[in-house]
Amino acid sequence: MTLTELHAAISTALSRASDSTPLLGLAMELERIADMTGWATGPIDPDGRVAAAFELLKVQARVRFDESRSPEMAQLHDALGDLLIAIARHDDDLNPDSASDSEDDS
Repeated sequence: MTLTELHAAISTALSRASDSTPLLGLAMELERIADMTGWATGPIDPDGRVAAAFELLKVQARVRFDESRSPEMAQLHDALGDLLIAIARHDDDLNPDSASDSEDDS
């Protein structure tokens, strides 16, 4: 599943009233993709559009969790956060001006 397909599937799942089954599968797919970010040969989100789109889904998942207290929604929310962190770290590691490079020089 691509990031675009995953985004669309999560958006659809969040718009439904109460079907937790796809939430677990989507959370697992988010975790799988987050684990694979290190394999990307170039930046995943150089202009921040992916982060913005998935951050919006994360906010929506939080709102839905606050309403439902669903553990599946919490897992989806956390998996979205993990994906965002993984992408940011990967892209930061590829940035020659990143703070991690300057720390290595000390």
